[in-house]
Amino acid sequence: MGKWKNTILAFGLVAILSACGGGSSDAEATIQDKYLAEIKAKDSSAFVSDDAALLYLKNYCQAAETAKMVASDPIDAIVTSYCNTQLATDLGVTPAPTPDASIDLEAFAKRALDEYGVGQVEADGSQMDAVAVGQSLCSGDIDMMVTNLGSDFEGSFQYFALSTFCPEKIPS
Repeated sequence: MGKWKNTILAFGLVAILSACGGGSSDAEATIQDKYLAEIKAKDSSAFVSDDAALLYLKNYCQAAETAKMVASDPIDAIVTSYCNTQLATDLGVTPAPTPDASIDLEAFAKRALDEYGVGQVEADGSQMDAVAVGQSLCSGDIDMMVTNLGSDFEGSFQYFALSTFCPEKIPS
């Protein structure tokens, strides 16, 4: 009976640790460890800490949701390969919102480029996605936009984007 009791206690402990996030065998730790190991193998001095490497992943991948990113060096190539993983999601990377089907996205992108320069290809080959940038403004601080732009607000890309994707948020 003692052997079975110990086995049951061991399984109970594993269950408790799993429920509390304990243990190091979950997939998140594995993918995180793999990412950090790849970064360190490529350039052990690329980041001052593991936290800095993870924050870079989060920020890079979040930016990639609104822009065509160009992996300009080996570190960025590694980071890019982790953007569509559970690790990126766990770090807080959120996908760009899906646009309303009634909006002419092609016309929006053309006007954004022609009138505001949003979506032009930069010198390094990167390019903002005007639709994703426009939609992201809907979750921004609208009052701050209005304050910062002042009398230029109504003629700005911000106003154009808000009036297209979330007109209800434009202050009256």
